[in-house]
Amino acid sequence: MTTGHTMRRLARLNTIPIYKNKGEDALIIYLEDALSVFLEYTHRSEDPGDLVDSLVCDIAKFKINKEGAEGMKMAADGEMKRDWGQEIGLPSELTARMKMYRRVVGSGASPRI
Repeated sequence: MTTGHTMRRLARLNTIPIYKNKGEDALIIYLEDALSVFLEYTHRSEDPGDLVDSLVCDIAKFKINKEGAEGMKMAADGEMKRDWGQEIGLPSELTARMKMYRRVVGSGASPRI
């Protein structure tokens, strides 16, 4: 089910030509997957809306850019080398941004958003 939040985020991704070429259906799948990652990591059950648009889009962009690199340990393109090691998850920059939205499970505390 595509929500207004997803459509707003889709419009944001569509402003970047490289992502626009992926097609709307594919981008929606990436955005929904990115939202799922966010909700699971932050222990939330509902989308906080426009407060996390940028973050959800960045998670989706990371997943799109990572496409095809699964299982690779190292790649070289001319002078540029990338070493992924065993890391499969999100980069620390994205997880650090998600931490501020994280709920403590079972605390009974009210959410910040």
